[in-house]
Amino acid sequence: MADQTINIPGNPGVQLYEGDTLTINFITPAKFCIGSGNADWFSPALPIGVAEPKDYQYVGTVIVASGTITYSHVGHDRTCGSPNPKDVPPGTIQIGSGME
Repeated sequence: MADQTINIPGNPGVQLYEGDTLTINFITPAKFCIGSGNADWFSPALPIGVAEPKDYQYVGTVIVASGTITYSHVGHDRTCGSPNPKDVPPGTIQIGSGME
């Protein structure tokens, strides 16, 4: 098992396997958003669209064998899907082989 960390804003992506732990560090107040994949592939589910404060830390465990999640973030006062004024490219969480 491995532990991986994503900083929001930050990292372009990580590779994980079933049973691995993901930590998401919110460097600034933000909402974590996904464009593809499923928040329920983690336990607890990824904090999609929740306005998290600066220094909040999500920790979850991968509970599926494979899949790909494309993620991004917006400011805590914005809605997932709205343009990110910082123009940060989306990141990828690759689980196993990535094939669903």
